[in-house]
Amino acid sequence: MERPKRGRKARLTPQDLEAIRCLIHAQPEITIGEIRERLHLAASRETVRKAVVRMGFRHQTMLVEDGEGRRRTRLFDFFDRYY
Repeated sequence: MERPKRGRKARLTPQDLEAIRCLIHAQPEITIGEIRERLHLAASRETVRKAVVRMGFRHQTMLVEDGEGRRRTRLFDFFDRYY
C-alpha cells in the first residue's frame, strides 16, 4: 500500500510548466505578469518566478519607456542558463 504524500500540493502542474517553457522560448522578453495572464494561472507572481528559475532560466531586469514617457520596470529577458 502506498503512503500518502506529505506537504502542499504543487500550484503549477507539469503541463503548466511546459506551457511556461514554450512561452518563454517563443517570446523571450515576456514578463512574469504576462505569463500569468496568457496562461490564466492562479499561482502568485513569486510562484511563477521561482518555477522559471528552477527550469534553468535567468532574467535581466530592464527599464523601458513606453510612447508616453512612462517607465515599465521589470521587463524580463529570459535565456537558457545552459544555452
